[in-house]
Amino acid sequence: MADATTAPGQPQHLQLADGSSLLLDGNSALDINLTEMQRGLTLRRGRLWIDAAKDPQHPLIITAGEASVRVIGTHFSVMRSGDRVTVTVEEGQVAVSDNLDHQAMLVGGQQIALQGGALGPVSTVAIPLTRAWKEGRIIFDDAEISEVVAQLERMLPGRVLIDKQAFSELRVSGSFHANQPAALIETLTDVFGITVHNLPGNLLWLRPTHTS
Repeated sequence: MADATTAPGQPQHLQLADGSSLLLDGNSALDINLTEMQRGLTLRRGRLWIDAAKDPQHPLIITAGEASVRVIGTHFSVMRSGDRVTVTVEEGQVAVSDNLDHQAMLVGGQQIALQGGALGPVSTVAIPLTRAWKEGRIIFDDAEISEVVAQLERMLPGRVLIDKQAFSELRVSGSFHANQPAALIETLTDVFGITVHNLPGNLLWLRPTHTS
């Protein structure tokens, strides 16, 4: 029922009537509300990169779960996976707030995550790594398994099932083509000691190959 949706592994470029450019990642859904009085986007799921057109009189407001992002004009991305929302600013400045009325100002090269309805700390990120997905590559740098699972679900139909506790100490690093999920799965099995089971209904079950 969203205004714009993408299938897994099929990102889509969008041009809005206000002049803003968007890139909606695979397996994402977005609502668009542009009027003479306001500019609003709601990210239902997935990941969105935005080159926001400047309009000081009508800031662009992006809602993702319990996070709200206010911006006049800049380059940034918003990712929503479950109850976790991550905002990354490439250029310019944005204000991110949560449902507890906490607010953080981010500038280029900064990132913040919201989980459980509350903002976390602002961190510094390497923009070439965070924007790699726009160029068709996925780069993990000491990533937790939940980040890998979220990426797989943007590349493949269906869901990925894991026991997070079983992978609590696992960290994944590597560079992969965004349109080659099989290469990522092969690396998980060959390098990181994960067994992958294909279940009916487009389900992948990841479990440790060796258990104590």
